[in-house]
Amino acid sequence: MLTFPDRVSTPPALIDACTAAAAAAPDGLLAALTGIGAPPLELVSTPISARISMLAASRGAAFFHHDLRGYIAMPPELEPEVEVGETVPVWIEGVREEPKYFSFFTESPLAPFNPNTRSKWRVHELLHGLVGFFWRPELTRFEAYLGARLCELLPVVHWYGYDEIRRPRCPRHAGTLLYRTHCLDCEARLIPYWQHTDSDRAVDLAAAQRAMAHFDAELAAARQERRTGRRVITHRPRLDSSSDAIGYLKGHWNRLTAWSFGAWVERFLIDGVDYRSSIGSLIDHIVDTHTAMLSGTIDHDPQRAAVLRARRVLQDVGYRSLLALEWIDPEDAAAAAIEPLLDAAGQLAGDAVAGQSTAEALQQATLGLLDALAVHADRFPAPIAAALPALGLTWWRQEAHIRAGASQLGAGLVSAFPAAMEDIDPVAAAEVVAADPGFQTTASLRVRGGVLGEPVALEGWLNDLPRRDPDAELFAGVPEGAVPPESLRLNTTLRRRRFAAPLVAELLDPSAIEAPFLGEDGTVELCAVWWGGGPRLIPLDPETAAAIDSVAAGEALSSESIEALVAAGVAVYLPGTS
Repeated sequence: MLTFPDRVSTPPALIDACTAAAAAAPDGLLAALTGIGAPPLELVSTPISARISMLAASRGAAFFHHDLRGYIAMPPELEPEVEVGETVPVWIEGVREEPKYFSFFTESPLAPFNPNTRSKWRVHELLHGLVGFFWRPELTRFEAYLGARLCELLPVVHWYGYDEIRRPRCPRHAGTLLYRTHCLDCEARLIPYWQHTDSDRAVDLAAAQRAMAHFDAELAAARQERRTGRRVITHRPRLDSSSDAIGYLKGHWNRLTAWSFGAWVERFLIDGVDYRSSIGSLIDHIVDTHTAMLSGTIDHDPQRAAVLRARRVLQDVGYRSLLALEWIDPEDAAAAAIEPLLDAAGQLAGDAVAGQSTAEALQQATLGLLDALAVHADRFPAPIAAALPALGLTWWRQEAHIRAGASQLGAGLVSAFPAAMEDIDPVAAAEVVAADPGFQTTASLRVRGGVLGEPVALEGWLNDLPRRDPDAELFAGVPEGAVPPESLRLNTTLRRRRFAAPLVAELLDPSAIEAPFLGEDGTVELCAVWWGGGPRLIPLDPETAAAIDSVAAGEALSSESIEALVAAGVAVYLPGTS
């Protein structure tokens, strides 16, 4: 249970409520958010995020794992109106890059857990699920545009406003908005909001004021667009909700007006629960959701949540099935066999809202659909058939979903570790990686794949992000004489780790595994930086390691030590102005 005052409508009142909420860990919160497919810590990093997460979990929200998911490609007639190439993600150096306009779907019953993105994305996706989407059979292009704009309103307001209240930041970014910047130091400071005891009230108050003003301005613009049928541009630094909505319109119009989408809505969704069929009702729902974010008590019934979660999985499989049917002839035997199952599954999904379906019944209907799709797999294009069973779930039938997604995850491992994977079966390796608890953490595959052994871990460690230090590239100088400690810092791409001596010997001169580099445990500490477009790998002796520690601590060093570290690219001299 999470409790705020009943009516929180001003920035000071909101900060007071957040401060009071941070006084103690709420009972049952982490338990309610465990086992839904994302690290619970990322769902409770700020007070408002925790409320959104609890509200979403109580309504059955859960995540699928982006790296295990089999994505269904769009048939040509459903592709975006603008050229995007592939309509499914592709692996690039261990990162599954999403196509433009197809990084998210407002109607998705399940939220994506993409481990390569900032932790803020988890609650952002949950909030999209709470808002839902707009659709009706006679949908016009302007309605689709306005619906997309409205559906993004609360998630964006939360991202840039409410989610900054009591959020820990690194010293460099304290009190600032990061926009597109992915700061690993800020991410490393993530803690549950009730453990963050030194929040700056002035910063928090500014965030609350910004969020409430942003919400009011965007809602007023949307209402004006509804009245006039014309776009209204709101001027906000780096944000253009109208332009973003146009992008969604161009990306999804063909899909939203396709047979498969309409058939899915009519079979599996309920107007007023899963979506809204009028702009007015969507606006009302957004206002109500905004109020629930900031005010009142949020309860969680685990049994009810389990039913609604199973319903979401059935809805997900229902849409994937209908989208797959777009690839075959409507008169095909597969369509004749699968469509009656879809009718029955849709009825069951509707019954669940009224409390007339059990989680077990919903799960059996899901498995029945998956079995039917498997029986008729040869009727679909091979990539579609392979993708259909790969739901990417890590919290229900985990082993089966790992097997279903292992082939495409294996392709990701090959792209992440091209050298180390040469003699390793990628499918078998993928099953090992996905079964490891570290797979469900926010880190690149180059890090998570390290469970396959030291050679894989070293290749991933060396090639992981960041690979650039932009300020150093622009402003670094060559030190001459004495250098004040404040003008010296470490390269932001610096990483350190110990590896077994035989492995180090394969990469570097044999002297690198002798004294003074070799540790008593038979390992060598390596340091790597990216400089001049490529990596530099350096074995560390105790003296050099101590010098690096001194730079990190802002301590004075000899001119010789500074020159050596700067020459190696490990340290950066930023002289500034005279």
